[in-house]
Amino acid sequence: MPIGKSSLLARSASAGRTDGATAAPGRTGRPFSERIAPFVLLAPALLIIVMFRLWPLVLGVNFSFTGDGEQDGAPVGLGNYAELFDDPVFRTALHNVGLLVLLLPVAVPSPACWRRSSSCGYPATGSSAASTSSPPCCRR
Repeated sequence: MPIGKSSLLARSASAGRTDGATAAPGRTGRPFSERIAPFVLLAPALLIIVMFRLWPLVLGVNFSFTGDGEQDGAPVGLGNYAELFDDPVFRTALHNVGLLVLLLPVAVPSPACWRRSSSCGYPATGSSAASTSSPPCCRR
């Protein structure tokens, strides 16, 4: 015989109670070990993320605003960044990375259409018309 929805809810709400009282509103009446299990299972992953991702990030930000070996970690504010942007090698590297970020998304998919090869049927292969099996970008 199927159990009705209302009786199933009342039964699950009062599960584990011997005095016949129902659970407080918003609580499922599950034991503490079942409620805490997801947090216990997530704790090692969160600890690893904090240890190996967030803590080095915090240390890096801290080190960037403190002095080097000569100043024994004294706060220097934005002095390290001012010195960095005055360095011509850093500016050249920053320029090169900027070009890569801008041009790489265009340059990667394009060589298949720019390349002159035998698969595109160019005159170098002895054929003046593109073959029917060539990629669409090679057909003319």
